[in-house]
Amino acid sequence: MYTIEKCSAFFVTPAKRNTDFSRLYSHAVDKETGIQCDQVFVLNGFYAKKEYPGKLRRIRYYDADNDKRLVFLTNSFMLPAGTIAE
Repeated sequence: MYTIEKCSAFFVTPAKRNTDFSRLYSHAVDKETGIQCDQVFVLNGFYAKKEYPGKLRRIRYYDADNDKRLVFLTNSFMLPAGTIAE
């Protein structure tokens, strides 16, 4: 994933349940849109930090139609959280 960032591109991927990270800060969100959180974080694991030393963004979205909670990871800090969740 870090190779993608070095090429000035961005990615959006579903998060694993066991992702070990430290939250740096959270952005305010309008929960009525389904976005539950928009956070900036760094990875904690030794190898994970080595493979991806930069900051990432974590967006949690609740899909009311299917009653599912979805979590996405991205390196895009410019796109709105709703766009990433779509």
